[in-house]
Amino acid sequence: MRVLGLLLAFLVTSCGSTYDSTSNKVTYENVPTGDNQIMRVVDGDTIDVFADGHTQRVRLIGVNTPERNECYGPQASTTMESMLPVGTVVRLVDGVDDTDKYGRRLAYVYRVSDNAFINLELAVQGYAKVMTIQPNNLYAHLFVTAVERAKINNIGLWKECR
Repeated sequence: MRVLGLLLAFLVTSCGSTYDSTSNKVTYENVPTGDNQIMRVVDGDTIDVFADGHTQRVRLIGVNTPERNECYGPQASTTMESMLPVGTVVRLVDGVDDTDKYGRRLAYVYRVSDNAFINLELAVQGYAKVMTIQPNNLYAHLFVTAVERAKINNIGLWKECR
């Protein structure tokens, strides 16, 4: 378990952030600011954002939360709503493929107020599984490590949905 924590700390640090294994928290640094505003949380991994002059549906890259009607789905959605309440300003970083087959924008989402990397936070806190779809794999190693740590620590959906 200690090795996994050290690996997560190394991986997080390599993307300009720090990881505290005692509190299981990631601190984000050097994330550019943005002017995109949260309009609505659709569910645990999908949001509506006012960006580029209109509302866009955005699917978070690299993670997959349970649907609202599945085990831990309501908790994932509620957590997303508390992480990104309506009006929150976010920075969107598009993936290599910028839309999915449903026309949703694919992005890494950062909360501007504290530079929190929302995609990773969901994995660290046990609300998401890994979902890597090539070629959008830039932070796949971080998501895999975070989910493995959540499983080992038996938190979130890994505790409730066995």
